[in-house]
Amino acid sequence: MKYTEKQIYLKIVQLIGNKGPNFTTAELAQHLKVSKRTIYELFSNKATMLDQTIDFIFMNVAASDVAILAQKKIPNNEILNQYINNFPHTYDVDKFLQHGDEIARRYPKQWARIELKLDEIGANLYAILVNNPEVRKLSTTEQQLVLLIIQQTSRQLLQVNYLKEHKLEFKSALQSLYKIILQGILK
Repeated sequence: MKYTEKQIYLKIVQLIGNKGPNFTTAELAQHLKVSKRTIYELFSNKATMLDQTIDFIFMNVAASDVAILAQKKIPNNEILNQYINNFPHTYDVDKFLQHGDEIARRYPKQWARIELKLDEIGANLYAILVNNPEVRKLSTTEQQLVLLIIQQTSRQLLQVNYLKEHKLEFKSALQSLYKIILQGILK
């Protein structure tokens, strides 16, 4: 059976959710009903597989972010809704977060890639907020702090132990952060 790129990445995300980075090439091949050789033709190693899966997860988000940013004037009640609804829900970052400590330990470059992608999402939200006419004029210091708050809180929320200890879910915590920031800077 021939699988689309999307189906392959969704299966990898599912395996990560179930087993973290401990799934094998043989398991992936079995789930896709292909040979291990086919998997090795697609991905030379596990790190490459994770890199490409991370890129896949965030690819649609980035495209939608560009569309949101291209709009000249977004009503204040739509800024947050569009941006939050854009956050990966089908391609769940949460599946990586369930095994974040292990991924960070075994695949630090890939974990850094996830952090970078979240920083990019935060920077795009920051651009939406700062460039929106319905947001009050922020001083340079306020602008720097808003970006810092978004990015550092997003990184803190990547820490699985923090989420478990505080009984938080990544997406709902991130949505709450965005709402708090938005409500604090609207005119």
